[in-house]
Amino acid sequence: MLCKTEACKTWTNLGGAAAGLAITFFNRKYSRQDESEADAVGQVFMAKSGYDPAESINLWERMGAASGGKSIPEWMSTHPSDSNRRGQLSQSLPQAKAVYNQAPHKYGIGAAIK
Repeated sequence: MLCKTEACKTWTNLGGAAAGLAITFFNRKYSRQDESEADAVGQVFMAKSGYDPAESINLWERMGAASGGKSIPEWMSTHPSDSNRRGQLSQSLPQAKAVYNQAPHKYGIGAAIK
């Protein structure tokens, strides 16, 4: 409309595409921080249920191995990378272990729930 030259139209289209990309990647409802908080809360729920919260770290080691170490860059994702996730889970493990130690029932890996 306002552009008369092809260069102006090209720059306008590129600007629109960049704005769309920015909205897609930077205006997300949930963030890596939200995912990290959910992981820590999940560890506590595991512990309260009688499952060793250390297994959450092992899960992400297996997830990383299953992907062959290939993943999208963390800056393009709402999720932490596998290695950052394991590190954050390791930091929250002592609190979850304290809850696990007080759980009335403890189940082994793969044990049936009674």
